[in-house]
Amino acid sequence: MVPAKYYFDSTDEDPVQLKYMKRGAKVDAKKQRKEAAKKRKRERLDPDKAQTALDIQLDQAKKKQRLKDGQAAAQPVSNEGAEQDDRPGPSALRFDVPTGAEPPADELRQRLHQRIEEMRTQRKADEERKARAKAAKEWRQQASSRAKQPSKQRRKRSAGSEEEQAEQRAAKKAKQAAAEDALVDDGKLSFGRVELGTEGGRRGAQKKHKPGKAELLETAKAKQDTIKALEGTKEGRVAVEQDAWKAAMARARGERVLDDPKLLSRSLKKEQKMKKKKAEAWKERKDLQRQNAKVKQKKRTENLKARVDTKLQNKKDKREKKLMRAGFEGRRDSFIGSES
Repeated sequence: MVPAKYYFDSTDEDPVQLKYMKRGAKVDAKKQRKEAAKKRKRERLDPDKAQTALDIQLDQAKKKQRLKDGQAAAQPVSNEGAEQDDRPGPSALRFDVPTGAEPPADELRQRLHQRIEEMRTQRKADEERKARAKAAKEWRQQASSRAKQPSKQRRKRSAGSEEEQAEQRAAKKAKQAAAEDALVDDGKLSFGRVELGTEGGRRGAQKKHKPGKAELLETAKAKQDTIKALEGTKEGRVAVEQDAWKAAMARARGERVLDDPKLLSRSLKKEQKMKKKKAEAWKERKDLQRQNAKVKQKKRTENLKARVDTKLQNKKDKREKKLMRAGFEGRRDSFIGSES
């Protein structure tokens, strides 16, 4: 229900024009206006003097009727007045405004307290919601910190395990190396590695220099001469057998056996011929490079000389052009009036 103050004028008197009053009257009028405003405010806030829209409407109608009756008594009755009386006056106007008794002050206070409690409950709910959100945030932070700590510990453990694994691998290699050596257990000789011949050497031995074909040819020739010298003797047969076994074992290991003097000499000649051919090709290439370099250097020198000559000629042409005078015959070796 809309209160009556929003659509009824509460001031019955005409507004006082303070600017047309004297100073004393103006002060009194202001004072009276303030007191009247305070009185209206107290009456408006007093629940016992509260009026409904219908009461205010009836009061205004009565005031207008009294004003009209006073004016009618002061003026003579005329036809125009009769005609005006026939028209419905302001008192005859009625508004179809929904009316009802205003609730008492106790009910209004109860409503106010109820509204305050509702707002307080809503505020508490908001605070509880914020508290729950804060608690959830703290829980997430703690969970993330707990999740980070095991990962750090796992990294530490993994680093330690890597070191342990490296130590284990080193120990395993040492055991394997020890197992490869000859071990005597319960009076029995066991070999971890069988060596064939005397040239194999042990693991970790320094790698021998690979002999060239010339050295191999000399060795093969010397061996062949030795075998020929011991031919028909027991020592010669033993030497031939040992040499055959040695060559067979080397071929079994996948090594190339170069012990034939004929093949070695043929291969050596072929290699020397190839080297000579490559040396000649290299020499031709170097000669061609030197020749090309000389040609390029000569061309560069000629270009530089031509450039310098061109610059000098351009300077001379510019100088001749500056010495020429318009209307004269040009530059001469002697003065114009002198006989040449």
